[in-house]
Amino acid sequence: MPRLSPDVVVDRLLANRIPVIIALLALTALAAASATRLQADTSIEAWFLDSDPSLAAYDRFIQLFVADELVMIGLFADDVLVPSRLAIVDQLSAAIEQLDHVHRTQTIIDSPIAERVGGYRDEAFREAALASPLLTSTLLRPDASATAIVVYYARSGNAFADKRAFTERIKQLAAQFTAGSDLQYAITGGPVLSKVSMERNARDMTVVIPAMLLVILAVTWLFFGRLASAILPLLVVTIALIWTFGFMAAMGWRFTMISGILVPLILAVGVADAIHMAARYNARVGAGSERIEAIRTSFGELLRPCSLTTATTALGLASLLVSELQPLREFAVAAAFGVLAAFAVSITMLPVVLTLPDPRHPPRRPDPGALLKRIAGFGQRYRATIVLVAIAIASAATWAATRVEVVLDPMSWLPDGSQFREQTRQVDATFGGTLAIEFLLTSTPGRFGEPATLRRLESFQAWLVENTSLRRTQSVADLVKEGARIARNAGAEGYTLPRTRVITHSLLKGMARKEELASWLSDDWSTGRISARLSLTEASALVAEMPVIERTIREFFAGSGIDVEITGQAKLVGDMQHYVVDSQVRSFSVAVAVITLLLIVQLRSLRLGLLAMIPNLLPIAVGLGGMYVLGIPLNPGTVMIAAVAIGIVVDDSVHLLAAYQRHALPGAEPQAAVRAAVVEVGRPIAITSGLLASGFLVLLLGSFEPSRQIGQVVAIVIVVALLADLLLLPALLSLWKGPPATPVAGVSGQS
Repeated sequence: MPRLSPDVVVDRLLANRIPVIIALLALTALAAASATRLQADTSIEAWFLDSDPSLAAYDRFIQLFVADELVMIGLFADDVLVPSRLAIVDQLSAAIEQLDHVHRTQTIIDSPIAERVGGYRDEAFREAALASPLLTSTLLRPDASATAIVVYYARSGNAFADKRAFTERIKQLAAQFTAGSDLQYAITGGPVLSKVSMERNARDMTVVIPAMLLVILAVTWLFFGRLASAILPLLVVTIALIWTFGFMAAMGWRFTMISGILVPLILAVGVADAIHMAARYNARVGAGSERIEAIRTSFGELLRPCSLTTATTALGLASLLVSELQPLREFAVAAAFGVLAAFAVSITMLPVVLTLPDPRHPPRRPDPGALLKRIAGFGQRYRATIVLVAIAIASAATWAATRVEVVLDPMSWLPDGSQFREQTRQVDATFGGTLAIEFLLTSTPGRFGEPATLRRLESFQAWLVENTSLRRTQSVADLVKEGARIARNAGAEGYTLPRTRVITHSLLKGMARKEELASWLSDDWSTGRISARLSLTEASALVAEMPVIERTIREFFAGSGIDVEITGQAKLVGDMQHYVVDSQVRSFSVAVAVITLLLIVQLRSLRLGLLAMIPNLLPIAVGLGGMYVLGIPLNPGTVMIAAVAIGIVVDDSVHLLAAYQRHALPGAEPQAAVRAAVVEVGRPIAITSGLLASGFLVLLLGSFEPSRQIGQVVAIVIVVALLADLLLLPALLSLWKGPPATPVAGVSGQS
């Protein structure tokens, strides 16, 4: 089969203009229809692979106890134990229990105390409730100024639409039932955070996307001097974005917290090929070439270098596939698909669109050649100094990068002063938090009816409260102690475990008949749970404490015949923290290795391929070091920065080195080849870099912190990469004494 050259490809596209346009429109329409089915998922389980052992343990827990994700409604007044206020608590709780995806609710009114004294309206209820150590440590402030409704939210409602509807309905009910009273309420919990975060992200996109489109339009209009030429790159990335979301929906994936980064990423990155191609075409037409010949020549020269830059960017993004976090894997494929889609649309649509009638030639722009020559000359003249400065900067930045903290604090993703943050602080300070960590205990049937076993649970719970960030724990042992206290008609001093097996069994059987045990113990008393709560801001502290907790579990339960497994939402958050670090290291390592190999192959030079990576690794080090200086931690959003950035910034080096190869022919003076390369591609790479940096800086207009952090760091990386390409790379090429690689036919960096 004859080789399909770039000229032949362009000729076939031009000969089939109408079918090409129809095919693009049809694919875009299909993708748009598919994209309408894309749903959001804000559950923590969505971050884990199906085969992950942590998720398997959580599945086992959910099968037994149904739910551990909490929503907490804190109710505040000078005295919440007034019967009229307790009636509101009762009515509100009953209404919430009727909502979809509610497994159960827990209030002070549901406690055995209410039944014992004849209901919460009885005068004795106040004294009995305040005398209960169980209630005052979980649901009631000891001074009676606050009480809580704890809602256990079932896993069946993990979809964002379910959580949004649920949260909105709870707010409506709280407002409805407290209207006309002096009860104040605050609502917090995982489903509420999911709704608030996703909605804030969505609102940000309504600001960021138009702003980014305006930036792209302004920069390209300034570059080309014509509105029509500026609209073409916008059209390319818009189509690529539609294809990407249609692809995600077709794959059955869901929109997660980090999916929003796809929009600015594809808008900013996807426009580069269109700019290079349109710029080359305008240059050819401006030099007097016929339009069809300018199209053939321009696309023939740029097809290979643009293919290489697209491949390096896509591979950099695809390196996130080594992550153990499912949304990062999906993001990797979707982002790589989007970049490839933008390239495919650029090389098929632009040649066709550029043939449309346009009587005007592109205006001549000021020639930046003199400035670029001075920049290249500066890099050559002070090459040793530039290299030494780069080494010093890289060393300092690497030192700073190693000190970037890993912090999974979802509260920090929202701005200070937001209603959710304020209400969460209020509830957490009063009731100990809404993030649950569960200890799943399994043994032989009947084991958890033994007094010795319950005392072991009691001791372990006391250790947790005294030695970790956990401040609230509860298990079947607490229920038995409360039941014994009520049976004894005693105060706080009677809150102790029975000594005999007979009394213990009698209490447990009584609670089983009243269905009070189902959430804490299996029917055969072989499996139980210790449930602990902490605030969202304490998740990272608990991760640091986990090795000590695991060691203590082995000591406490050695020889007991009880197996203990840590699970729950907080445990999944902790595992995510470990995966975040691992994903950063592994994805970046894979990206560097693959991109370096690709450069070596495409440039046909081992030394030139390795040389190309130096000015691209420096910006990554500066960006990661900048995270330390700016106080930006590693989290599920920022973990992708290194892999994404390396795929982006290497593009300019590819164009510059391709131009260098073209000019560094046998007999050519190396210094002159470097200057010619910088002059040839300096303006386009400066424009695309400015466009990329501006596009990512637009993310600062939003209020969702992970997006703002990504925007800052990637913009820093891009600016440093441009300086490295215009100063450090020419300096390295001037110091390098090896012969240039044989130019690849058709590979040109001229833009």
